[in-house]
Parts: sequence; C-alpha cells; structure tokens
Amino acid sequence: MSVHIIDVDDERLFRESEWIATGKIYPTDPPQYIQEAKTQVLMIPSEFAKHFPNSTLPVTQFLRLPLPGVSAEFLTIKPGILFSHDQPTTDPTCLLTRLLPNHDFLQKLEMEFGQAWFNGSKSIRDPRFNDGKDRLPLWTIKAWRELLNISQKKRQWERSYRWLQEESRRNILDTTTQNVIASAFTTLSSIGWDCRLPFQRGTVSTTVFPPLLSTDWLNDDLINMMMEQLSTELQAYPLLKDRIIIAPLEFAGEIIANGPSGIYVKKKGAGLLFRYEKHIKEKKIEKLFFPVHVNHNHWITGYIDFVQGKIAYGDSLPGMQHASVNIMKYLRRWLLTQFDLDPEIGGNTLPHGVQKDTFNCGPAAVNTIEHNVFGRNLWSPMVAVQERINWFIRLVEGIPFDIRLDKEEMVSDTYSGLCLEESFEISIAIATGDHNFPDLAAFLTSSDTHDIQTTGARARDRISLSDLLNPVNVSDLDLGSAATNESVPASETDAVSSVHWDEGSDSEDFESFTVASSDDASSDSLDVLTVQPQKRPRHTIFSDDSEADHSDLPKKKRPRAGDGKSKSARASLARREGYRDGTLVISDKQLKRWKETITSMDPYASFDPGNVCRVRHSGCGDFIKVKEPLDLTRWRTHLKECNEKQHTRRRTGKPTKKAAKTMTLLSMGFFDNTRTIKMSHAVKADTKPCPGLSEADDEKIALYLRRTAATGGGGRSVHVLAQKMFKMMFSKLSGKKKEEVFDAQRHGHKWHNEHCLLKIFSTTCQKTVPDQTPNRPLPCSSCTSVLQSKAFKALLRKPAPSAKNLIFTNKIYRNQILGEIYGRVVGLKDIIEDPNSKNTPCVRYANGVLAGKYNDQVFSGLLEAMVQKRDREERGVGMQNFRYAPAWDEFAHILNIHSPRAYRALREHFPAPAERTLRKCEARQPRFPQQICDRTFRLVQDHLAEIDYKGLCSLSCDDTKLFATYRLYWDGEQHAHMLVGGTDGPIKVLDPDDMKEILHSVKDKKAVKVRLWCLTIAVPKVTPIIVAALPIPSDLDAEALTPLSQKILEGLITRGIQVVSYACDGTEVERAVQRFLTDRAESRLEFIINNPRPGSKNTTIIVPVIKGQPVCMVQDSKHALKTLRNNLFAGARLLVLGDYVAMYSHIRNLALEDGSPLFLRDVDKLDRQDDNAASRLFSAETLRFLSTNHPEYIGEIVYLFVFGELIDAYQNRSIPHAERVKLVLRAWYFLDAWTASLDVSGYTKAQHHLSREALDIMRIVVEGYFGLLFIHRDYTDDISPFLPWLHSSEACEHTFGESRQIVKDFTMLDFIYMIPKLRIKMRQAILRAQMSDPKVCAFGYNHTYFDNAGLDELALATFPSDSDIDLAAQAAADEADSLLRLLGLRPQQIRSSKQLIPALPTIDSWFRDETYDDEGDKDDESLSDAQELQRLFDKGEDMSLLQTEAEERELMNLTCAAFALTADEMTKVQSLYDPAFDLEGEEITTEEYMDVRAATARIHDIVTNDQPSKPLGSNAVVFEELDLDALVEMRRRHETRQAAMGVKTRNPSTTLSEATKQAKLIQRLHLVLKETQEDIAIGTGLERKARWRAPAKGGRASTDIGVSGNSANAIVVATAQATKDAQKRRKIFTDSKVPALEYISTARVTTSRPLVDGDFLFVVVDGIICVGQVLTMYAKTGGANSKNEWVSSTTNVCAVSKVAVQIFEYSHGRHFTSKPTKTAILSVHQFSHLPSSNILTLLSSKPQSMNKAGFDLSDNDIELFRRLDSKDGRVAIKEAMKTFRKRKIT
Repeated sequence: MSVHIIDVDDERLFRESEWIATGKIYPTDPPQYIQEAKTQVLMIPSEFAKHFPNSTLPVTQFLRLPLPGVSAEFLTIKPGILFSHDQPTTDPTCLLTRLLPNHDFLQKLEMEFGQAWFNGSKSIRDPRFNDGKDRLPLWTIKAWRELLNISQKKRQWERSYRWLQEESRRNILDTTTQNVIASAFTTLSSIGWDCRLPFQRGTVSTTVFPPLLSTDWLNDDLINMMMEQLSTELQAYPLLKDRIIIAPLEFAGEIIANGPSGIYVKKKGAGLLFRYEKHIKEKKIEKLFFPVHVNHNHWITGYIDFVQGKIAYGDSLPGMQHASVNIMKYLRRWLLTQFDLDPEIGGNTLPHGVQKDTFNCGPAAVNTIEHNVFGRNLWSPMVAVQERINWFIRLVEGIPFDIRLDKEEMVSDTYSGLCLEESFEISIAIATGDHNFPDLAAFLTSSDTHDIQTTGARARDRISLSDLLNPVNVSDLDLGSAATNESVPASETDAVSSVHWDEGSDSEDFESFTVASSDDASSDSLDVLTVQPQKRPRHTIFSDDSEADHSDLPKKKRPRAGDGKSKSARASLARREGYRDGTLVISDKQLKRWKETITSMDPYASFDPGNVCRVRHSGCGDFIKVKEPLDLTRWRTHLKECNEKQHTRRRTGKPTKKAAKTMTLLSMGFFDNTRTIKMSHAVKADTKPCPGLSEADDEKIALYLRRTAATGGGGRSVHVLAQKMFKMMFSKLSGKKKEEVFDAQRHGHKWHNEHCLLKIFSTTCQKTVPDQTPNRPLPCSSCTSVLQSKAFKALLRKPAPSAKNLIFTNKIYRNQILGEIYGRVVGLKDIIEDPNSKNTPCVRYANGVLAGKYNDQVFSGLLEAMVQKRDREERGVGMQNFRYAPAWDEFAHILNIHSPRAYRALREHFPAPAERTLRKCEARQPRFPQQICDRTFRLVQDHLAEIDYKGLCSLSCDDTKLFATYRLYWDGEQHAHMLVGGTDGPIKVLDPDDMKEILHSVKDKKAVKVRLWCLTIAVPKVTPIIVAALPIPSDLDAEALTPLSQKILEGLITRGIQVVSYACDGTEVERAVQRFLTDRAESRLEFIINNPRPGSKNTTIIVPVIKGQPVCMVQDSKHALKTLRNNLFAGARLLVLGDYVAMYSHIRNLALEDGSPLFLRDVDKLDRQDDNAASRLFSAETLRFLSTNHPEYIGEIVYLFVFGELIDAYQNRSIPHAERVKLVLRAWYFLDAWTASLDVSGYTKAQHHLSREALDIMRIVVEGYFGLLFIHRDYTDDISPFLPWLHSSEACEHTFGESRQIVKDFTMLDFIYMIPKLRIKMRQAILRAQMSDPKVCAFGYNHTYFDNAGLDELALATFPSDSDIDLAAQAAADEADSLLRLLGLRPQQIRSSKQLIPALPTIDSWFRDETYDDEGDKDDESLSDAQELQRLFDKGEDMSLLQTEAEERELMNLTCAAFALTADEMTKVQSLYDPAFDLEGEEITTEEYMDVRAATARIHDIVTNDQPSKPLGSNAVVFEELDLDALVEMRRRHETRQAAMGVKTRNPSTTLSEATKQAKLIQRLHLVLKETQEDIAIGTGLERKARWRAPAKGGRASTDIGVSGNSANAIVVATAQATKDAQKRRKIFTDSKVPALEYISTARVTTSRPLVDGDFLFVVVDGIICVGQVLTMYAKTGGANSKNEWVSSTTNVCAVSKVAVQIFEYSHGRHFTSKPTKTAILSVHQFSHLPSSNILTLLSSKPQSMNKAGFDLSDNDIELFRRLDSKDGRVAIKEAMKTFRKRKIT
C-alpha cells in the first residue's frame, strides 16, 4: 500500500480570493497547498479522459486509432498569448481532432501557467482556428500533454510495425527469420500498447519495446529487462546459479560514479555496490557479468572472474578499446579496495560477436553474456534482425497479461521499512530494487547493517577480505599512522597496524600522537619492524577457513569513519590547523627523529628546509607532500608503490615510465645539505661524479650558456662591492681598484659555467653523488641549491638579446683571446686581425648570408658565375662547357623569352648563356603529368595505397586565372626544351633560334586558366590529392569541358577508386557539365522520397552510374550560401515572401546599428566571394538581433533561417543525419511552396524570386545530399561516415589559395612545379586544423573543410531508414507550413490553388534573366598586375623607336625591376623542397597512413545488412505575439563554428593596404609608353555620413557631402545622364498626352523634395494605376548591363533604375486596400519592383486613416487619381509605358 506523507507545518487551505487576480507573483517553490490547487485546476475530467485509448488495447488496434499529430504552427508564437480571462465556451472534444503543440512549446506553456493562473486566466485560446475566438478550459494544457504522449508512443509503435513489414518483404530471408517475424506480428495483436510490465518492479510498460523492433540503439530499460530475464533463466541451471551473477546497468554506473574518489560507502552513492560486495563474499560468487554504457553511444559487456583474479570485457566494435579504459580502471580500484584483489586486466578478451553496423551493440553485448554463461551461439550480423525479434518475444512470453498491476502496488513495497530519519543517497536501483536483490532498499536502511569497510576513506586503510579470511599478527610500529587512520581496536582485527611510542623522556613531545601504548615497545629504538602478511595465492579470494566469515567478527561501538569525532581525527585536525596558522611547535628532537626514520627507509632521501611537509624520494626523484608535519603514512605508501614498480622493472627488464624519463630537478623537490642521516640499516651505495646542471635539469640552461660569455655567476654586484670595499662608486674607482673588485666578485661566484660542456657546477660542488643506474645520476645538493636560487632562476628567465644588440655586449664579457684563437684555427686570421675588415662588402655580404638576408638563388647563381668566370680567366681557360647555376640559368631563359632587349643588355655586364646556346635547364623537370594519361591515375592509386585507404572519395573540379605567358623547361626524356603555357599542351623547341617565331605563332593560344581536379577522402586530417591540372582558354563551354571530367572519373573508377561525388561551384558552365555527365552515364539510380502532403508529387533523386559506380552530382555548399547572400543583396530583384519582402536595405540598416553582429564592410563595397560575410549573415546571432530589434523583418528572418539551416546540413560537424534530412527537406518544401505562391499570385519570378541560377543550385544541393546519403547507406560494401562538408570544391580552392601565397600571379609552369610541393603546405594547414580568422572582412575564401571540432564519426556513420526519412519529411513539411503561415501564406490554399511540382523548374524551362546581377560566381575578367606588366613589355618590345634615350633607359630600368620581381617569385617556387627528395614527404605519408588507420579503428568494418533501398515510402501577424527564440535556438544548435565565432563583438580597426610594387611599376610604364590610364585609381571613399546616406549619383542635392576623384567624376556623369533621361521622360509623357503633366514629368521629385523610403506615390503596375509605398531604391552603377546599387534617396526620379514598392489597389470612395486583386486569392500583400518610368508622381500628402486593411487618400490626391485613371488617362499612360519599353529594348 502507498504511504501519503502530510506536512504538518503546511496546513493552510488555498483560497482563490487571496491568490487569483490579486497581483501576486507565482512562487518559484510553491507550498504544498498551492501545488494541490494547481493540480486540481489542471485535472482532466473523467468524461474527457474516456476518449483516451485504453492501455490494454492491442498494438495493432491502437495503430488504427485516428490520433492527432504534432503541429509546428506554434513554433513562432509566444505561449503567453494563449491565456485568456474569458470563461471557457468551446467544446473540448475538438482537441481530439486538432494538431497538438510540440513538446518545446508545451513545456514553455506549462512553465508560464502558474503566473497566468494567478493573473486571473480562466481559459486557453487556440489562435489557429476561428480567428482565435475559441476558449478552451485550462486543463487543455494537461490534455495536450497526455495526447502528445499518446501520439508519440503511437509513432514509435508505427515505426516498429513498418520495420517489421520492411524486413518481411526482403527476398533473402530464411525460414527461421520469416517465422519469428510472423510471431512478432501475432504478438503485437495480443499485447497492450501501454501495459505495465513486471520487470524492474513494475516501473516500465510495453512502450519500451519499440526500439527493440527497429534499428535504434537499445535504451537502459531494455538492457535492464534483458539482464533480469537472463538472471531468471539462470535460476534454471543449478550448477550455475550459485556461482554466477548477472548485474543490471546500475552496477557499472556506481562503479564509474564512485571510481574517481575510491570511496564505497553505502550511504554516499555506493549502496548497490555494498550489497553486491556482501553477497559475493557470503555466497562466494565466482563470476560476475554486467553491461556497460561507454562514450554515451555504445554498449559493451564487463566481466569479473573472482577465482582467476581477472577482469575483462567484450566489445563488439573492436576499434573502440579506448572506451573501456575508465571502467576497467575503476573496476580494478573497487576490487583492490573492497576485496584486496589486484586483478589481471584481460582487455577485450571476453568472447563476443563482431558488430558490423552502428546500432546493434546492445543485442551484441547481451549475447556476449548469453554465450559466456549459457554457451549459446555468438551474435552475428546474419542474425541481427532475428535476434532483436526473438528478444521481443522472449520478454513478452513471461508477462502475465491477465494480471494488471497497479503502479503503486508494484513499487510500494520497495519503500516499506524505509527509515525516513536516515539521510543517504538512494539510486534508481535502490528505489526500484535490483533484480538480484528485491529487498535492497530495506536491507540498506536496516539499523543492523553496517559497511563492510571500516574507515571509508582510502583503499589501504580498509579491512580486506583476505585479512578477514586469513588473519595475521602484525606488530608494525608505524610512526604517525594514527595521524591519518582511525583507531581500530586490535580485538576487531589484527590486520590494522598501530603506533607505539615509548613513555620515556620524550613522551611530552609526542603526547598528541599517542594512539596506544605497548609494554613491548622499546624506548631506545625507533626501528620499524615490518611484518609481511602471510602469502596468499593471487588467483583466488576465498578460503576454506569458516572462521573468516565477516559476521563472526566482534562488533564494537566506535566513532563513524570520516565523521572527525575520534581522538586521532581531532588531533590531526588540530595539527594541520596549527601548522597553517603558524602556532604548531615542533621540537628539534621530534624533527630529528622523524628525519632519521625516513632516512632509515631511504638513505638518500632529502628534505625541503622551508617546508617540513615535503620529502624527496631518491629512487624516483618525486617529492611527497605528507598530510601533516611528522606524518609517515603517505611516505610509506609511496615507498611501497615505487618499490613494486622497480621490482617489476627488474623482473621484466623493462623500465617503468617514471624510470624511462629523464627527471628534471625542478620536478623533484629539494636537497637538504645540512641534514644528518642515521643509517642503521643503510648499505654504502656506489657513487658517480656529480653531473652538474644541464638542460636535462632545465632546458633554459643551454640557452643561458649560449647567450652569455660570463665564466660564472652568483657573486655580488660590483657596485655593492665597491661601496663595501672602498666606500666609493664603482665608476669613480681607479683601474687597479676596479680589478680588485672584479677579483672579489669572481671569488664570490656561486657557480661557474662550462661552455664547452654546456654545464654549470656549483663552486662548492660535492664532487660525487649516489649511483642511480639505470637512471641519470642526480646533481649534488650544492649544485641543486644553485638551481633553486632566485638569482639563477632570474638569469634563466632573462631573454636572449637580439642580434642587432649584441654589439653592445659589455667588454668584460667579450673573450677576445679565445675568439682570436678560434679564428686562426678555422682560417680567418686575415679577416679577424684587419681592423677595417668588417666594413668591406665581402664581409658584410658574408654576414648577411649567414643571417639569412641574401637567401636569393638567382643572385647566388650570378655570384657563382662571376667567380667561376674570373677563375677561368686567371687560369686561361675559355667559357666552353661553362655550367651556370640552375636558378640563374632559368632566369636567363625567362628574361630572354619576355624581353630579348633586356637580356642582351644583361649579357654585356654579367656572364649568361648565349641566346643561341641556351643550354639544358638544370631545374628539375616537372614530375607532375601535364596531360590526362595513365600516369595520372597511377599516381593517385599509388598514393592511396601508401596510406592504405580503400574507402569513398569525392572528386572536385574548379578553375582559376593564370598569368598567361610561356615558360621553358628542359625535358630529359625528349632531349629538348618544352614551351609550357599554351592550351595545346607543351610545345617542343628543338632550336633556340626558332624561339621568337614559335612564340609569335602560338601567341593567340595562351592559356588564361588552369583547370584543376582534386580527390578528397572521407578521413579527417588527410590532405586532398591533386589528380590533374590542365591549361585551358577562357571560352571553353560545357561540351568541351565534359569529356575532361568524364575521362578522369572513368579513369579513377576503373582503377578501383570509389568516387561517389563530383563537386563544383555554381557557375552556369559547371552545372551544365554536371547535367552532361548525368545524361551520358551508362545508367541512373532513382530514389523517391514520399511527400507527406496528399496530392503533392514525391521528390525524385537521380544519381548517374559511371562504370558501375554511383556518382552523385553536388554543389559546393559554401558557394551556395554566397549565392543566396548575393540574391538577397541583388538590386535587380525584390524577393517577395507572402506578406513580406527580403531586401538589402534591411540588412544594411542592421549592420549600421549598435551591437550589430555584422560589420559595415559586409554590406558596403561588397566582396561577393566573402565566406566570412556569408556565414555571419546566416548566423544565429544575426537571426537573434533581427528577431529582437526588428521582428517586423519577417521576410529576412525566415529567409536567413531556412537557407542557413539548409547549408548547415552540409557544414555542421555534429548533427546526426536524421536531423539533417529534416533540415534539407524543410528548405525543399519551403522553396516549392514559395515558388507556387508566386505562381498563384502572378508574380514574375525573374524579379521576385531567387535567380534561376540560385534555384538550380538549391535543387542540386538538396538532391546531392540525398544522393550521397543513399549511396553511403545502400551502395557501399563498407559503411563510411558521411561527412557532407568534404563533398565540395574547397580542396581546389585551397590549392589555388596556397599557390597564390607563394606566387600571386603564377604561370602554368609555376603551378606544375608547385603541385608536388603544395601537399606539404596544405598538410600544415590541415594539421593545424585552424581556419582563418572568421571575423576578417572582405577576406574572400575561408577554408574550413579540415575543421573537425566536435566531429563524431560513429554518429555520422549511422543513417536513417526509409521510415525515419518519412517521419523527417512529415516534420519538415509541418515546419515549412509553420514558416509559411508566419509569412502570411496559407499552405493548404496554395496547394489547392496550384498543383505543386516538387522538382524545381529545369534550366531550359527558365528564360534568361537579363536583369540578374548576382556576380558571386562570375570570374573577374580584369587583368592581373602580372598580366598587365607583360602586356606593357610586349608593347615596349614592338616599339621600334622610343622618343628619347632617357625614355629607352627608363624602360630598360623598369624591365629589369619587373624581372627582379619575377625572379623572386620563381625563386619561391624553386625553393620549395620536393617531397620526392625529402624525408618530410615520407613522414607526411606515414602520418596520413596513421590517420586513415585511426579513422578505420573508430569505425571498424561497419557494414549493413540492408539491401539497396526501394522507393521510400490568415490573419496579419501581431509582432508582439511572436516568439522567434525557437528559430534562434535551432540555428545555434546547427550553425558552424565559423558562423558562431565570426560575428562582430567590437568595432575592428581598418587599415588601408599599400599599392603593390607591380602596380607602381605599371603606373611608371604607362607614363613611359604614353598610355592613358583609365579606371586605375579608386575613389578616396565617402565620409561617414555618406555611408549612412547614399543618394543616387545622378540625383544628389547640392548639400550632399562633397567627394573627389573618380567618385566625383562618376557623380558628374550620372547627373548628366539622369538629366538627359528626365528630358526623355518629359517628351514621352508629353507626346502621349498624359494628364497632369506638371506633376508626372518630374514625379514631384526635386532637390527640395527628394524621393526617400516610405514615400507614397502613384505607380503603374500591369497597366493599372495604384498607390505604392517605397520600400527601397536602386540605381545603375555604370552602363546598361551594370549592377543595380542601393541608394537611400534621389532628387531626380530618372536617376534610379529600380524602385521596390508595396502596392495598394483602389477599392471604393477614397479607400485603397492592402490586399489587391492579384494576390487576393492568398490574402496577402502585393509588391513590385518597378523601373522609374512606372513611377508617376508623389502624393501631395500622406494617406489618411491608415490601418492594416489600407488607407484613404486626401481630396487632392483622389482627384488626381481620378484624372489619371480616367479612360483618356489610362490610354495615354498605356501608350507612354509602351514607348518606354521600346526605348529600353532599343
């Protein structure tokens, strides 16, 4: 029976008049009577509760019930608006058919209920129906919660039922599996869906079964039920039941929880362990099996063999051994502490099945117990399904379903006998009762049950089981043991040692330490008598001695362990406090005897003279801090442990970790050179010479000796000595007296420096030290004191002086004699002894070379040639067969190719090869193939073999600009020079005389781009592999590029490389290549995702199959994010989302506000390729700032949320794939509905939707994710983790980025040279795993594909089933609908108005948008600096005559300067070491091999038994009622580290970059060649006000802030053009005879009345005259095809190109409605993006009576409207609009 406990102190009754509607605050911790009243208010009436399904209803019938689903409609609604003060009026049975709030919203509602109830709320309103007029009773909240729980349980059962159906349809099932599936269906028709089960004492119900019938991980309840079932089955085996015990999960839980502390007290969280310990000892249990949950995601089986003294485990995933380290460590600690058993750790040796998926670890772990206990067959993947179903049936068969147990009846006896006065921790196992010990709670709370342990503190202080069974007599006289151990009477156990002091003359010194007296103790001896316990077999803990039973031990009342009440505890506490506050007095005699006792155990022990609690053990070098002064317990424990380790080392011949490490004195404590050692038991040890102090003792010692030339240190300052010796300042002393001071200082040195040995010795060194073989001998105490001195430490910390300051070194520290001797030895006599030698150029150059100042291979090559030439001349030898340095030779080649004029001038002064005899270049021939050939694929194959990788790969492709020029190299195989840089590949040059002619013939075939293919493998920390690189022209189309990619794909796949994706960026050509690859594939796979909306078409995923390998076409997700950003910022379009728009001006306003997460540079002077800016824009912090400060920006909020989530489905490192599926589908369904809403409303998608390019990219992003998901899940032999962020073109971009860091503008030959060497640079970046600063603005690409923070590969190798995808699709559709409603759209109405097509329109079905100005994916066609320099050089070479000799000389100088820069870049390329000739390349391969092995170990041979899958199954928003926190929290969970860290937290300082050297050369060359410079300089920039206010360039007021430079010129040009357009506007309207021309001609826009955002004006939309409110404006930046740039105002209506307006249509009288006819079908606002020609005129005054429905016009404005809207007016305006369109076309 249950016990009802009444709080006698809380007898008040709840009176509604005192609490309700009285202004009181609902208490955080309400008293009992308030809680009871609240429960009463929320209680569901029995009449309504009858509608809930009976828990005994069979599962199959339960699944047929029409229960309400979960809605996402409450996602953005504040819970508080649901409470109403009105009385309930609505029939609550409607709740049974309406969708339910989700869990998060309901939880918020429940939290706010208390205060709402106190405020007087009487009902709940449902804003989703009847315009929010429904009023439901308050207990609706409780009903929603119950219905939600029932609905969730139904979904779980449905998922299990579908899983059984899918398994039953498999063709490969054997008869046994078919039979068990049939039995499972039968069982589901007989068991109740929520019946209480007898397992775990009735605390679980049948709703725990669904995970068992699925591919889910098993939860704690199921594991415990299975353990209980196995324990029940064990009782049927008489020979086993008394020898083996099977524990539940809580056993391992308490082992882990108490393991760190090592305290196992029953009332401190170890009650269950206490019960097991007693049972094991009493029953002499031999084996214990138990389940363990490790890493929060994996089940293993633990095992203890008490007889063999062994612990082990069985792990079905062999690659996860690291997960079991803690449990084995803590298990050993428990056995050592409570059983005195030091077990052998067997590791993963318990026989077990091998798991080959990511979800069957639970059944495999349970089977491990079955196999080792009952001998049943080991689990295998072939029986995985059968095993799950069998367990379901086994658990069900033992349930007496005819007996329905009430929950209280089942668990009430658990608490019977509970002593409420006892305060201790009750675990779940204790509360519910372990299945092995039903009486657990009563047992632990009984008054006659005591802890087996007696001290409860530390393992070595407890009574061990071996001592109980084999008592020994010990008379160990342990000094100070009572200081830490409680006194235990000898009658209780003889295994506990005690301390005995004599009562002689020293008794007063040790009175507080006395624990017990002994007549046998000698007053003349303090020798420790160590009595060893009797030897016992290690393999067992049991004895045949019946007297060892613990129950026979005498019991005696004594203070509880650890309560601090014993005499020894109080004394110990007093000593510690006295020592801390300085009041403890320790006599010299006490201290001496304590030290003698320690040195009797370790003759070479040393003490810290400043701390009586620190002792150093000479054996290991560690210092031990004792618990209190004169304590010995910790010292003895350390000696014992250390000696055991040394014994193990000597026995095995292997050094311990401590011994193997060279100890530093800083980590070893101190020596006391004043101590006197009593060595009554000591043996004279061998000695060795003192090694002194070296870097082994402190690494800074070697640096100190290399820094200083001083012979010693530690002496007093010369200034102090001068005052002491002569009472004068040192500087005033004579030379002789100074010498005396120096002598005195040297005599006072504490140490002397041995530079040649890099050692330091104390001046009082003791010369010898004890032999510590095999360890390094430690320095003597004198040398050690030097190391500890403050003066020496200060010197070590002193930084080394910079090289430039070495010249200021004091002369007394310059040993000139030694320097001269050394110089003469090495042959530098002349240089050293010549006083002017250091100023000669040769010496200065030599110094510079040694300092690294002249690390220039070209210059070195020139010097080498000069020296060799002079040497030949002196020897009379000609220049035949003269060998030039490779760098100088190649420089000569380059210079001769690009400027023969400069080369000829160079040869007049310096030795260089003749033009005709340019010899073979000794620079290495490029090792990388320059065409796609067999070697291309063999290199990739060999590389993968070297790192032993056979998994899935991603191929990416991209191109970038080249410095379009030709370069030569010598080809040893062809025996000819090869000219590289053309689109036709390398050209053979046989005769150098033909060089000029060849260059002229191939002038038009220069490659301007390099096309690159990279292979990325699905393993972190492995560098991408560069597959191929080809030079291409800029005009290659998709037809020409497709064969190249197809050849590479086929070449890789035919060689067994599993390429599963082909990634590229979003350009038109790249997407066309992907379409061609799909169309030309040999076959295609088709996957279908069921659309949860009735009547809507399913989503079809197409994956091409190339050479038998499915290859998914994917888009770079970060490029897609930038495309979405650029679409939002594009001035040529106005994104219309229902009642709202998303536009650039809102984001710009956000960036300008205080506290904004965006930088101004993110929205001003846009860098359209800025990864950081894109991630910041879509970050959670930006969403939070918008929702908090601008909740009216619903369009931007939804846009950023939906598409930010879509991209993070690729980029996030931790989201499970089931969640990613929902994110992708939510964006997909939202995009479909958005498109359909525009179609229904008649909008032109070219102006009001994403660009056709962006839509196509979104389609590929969505289809690419699912294609890769299905390939990883169903079409691979081994399951690899699906890491979607690696399927991108980032590898190519990273390669280009690293290349440009070496040479900004590289040639094709440069790039070919760099390819083998780039691997090292990229490897460095990957190992750092550090992305660029995410806060940097206008930075361009920020590579993050190697960022693996938070990566869980095991979770990402777990894939959702078809049914999981169906559930995710349903949730995604619900959330998409909720977001659509937030935008004012009605999803059902959209679907009923227009049939949705899930696949977005194809490219061919879209007409090209001529107004699209998204340049995010377009290449910059402007010339690079290097390209412009080359163009000018070519022009200079072609000029036959220059005007003056000075100009010719200037051109030559500039040519040489430019080629100096070229030579510098070439040197950078050549200076990169080649991995083929360097060990680092081999080391990188080895590292990557280990990374691959580590990744394989983390997911060891994970495969799945699944076969390739079959087709898969209106009112306006009140912003105050919105709660957008849910969207923000979702974004925070899903956003990347880059986005989270990249938002602005402070205002950064901006710096202007200097013009490059190349740019300066270009400017001077322009002057020499008389070229005009166009568009060279950039504007000086606008002042701060102008950045906030950006008027149209052609429509600026005279008061606008002045600008200069090109900006001023642009304003002048734009103003002139706007004036010209205004004249045309007047003429067209005049010729068309439009009424009110005086207003229409200028639209009333003047300098005194500029057009600004928010203005109302008459506009023409689709031939209808309406009123429009200006939202934002744009103006052209240049010519006809230039971009539309945002402007804030204009004084000339013709200066703007686009005006975004909200449309108000005429209704009646003077009223204009906000819901025009065009969008009335969806009951949303209408927006339009109009040219300035469609702007008629501003209104004369602001509209009147404005509200959500519309407004009224003033009398003047309605009169003007009627004139314009008259029959003649409409005809005239139509004619004018027609004329404007014609002029635009022309």
